[in-house]
Amino acid sequence: GRFPEKCRGLPLGARVASRRRSERRGAREDAFEVFVEALAKYVAAFGDADAPQKFVAPDDWPKRVRGYPLGKRVADVRSRGRYVGGDDPSSEQLARRRRLDELGFRWTKRKGRRRAAK
Repeated sequence: GRFPEKCRGLPLGARVASRRRSERRGAREDAFEVFVEALAKYVAAFGDADAPQKFVAPDDWPKRVRGYPLGKRVADVRSRGRYVGGDDPSSEQLARRRRLDELGFRWTKRKGRRRAAK
């Protein structure tokens, strides 16, 4: 055969799949942290966590969040439960919701309120 005798029968596919799942979990956690960092900066700059949908983090913000589509992500959290789960959130997702609550995140959009995207 093409593979060494000692390697035959190893569950390599399962190990690779497990590694990829682990890497995706890490990337998702990092994505949430970037979202929180951008949202906290927005709160510091504007006094609330209600970023308009077209808001993109400006170039004078920290490098990690420059150009970040914060308004779109806020809308995604509200409409699709991005980062925080849907109707049956895990304990990790509940902890994320609490962090957003601490920043003053509005889970529903205010009607009739507009702010020019900076």
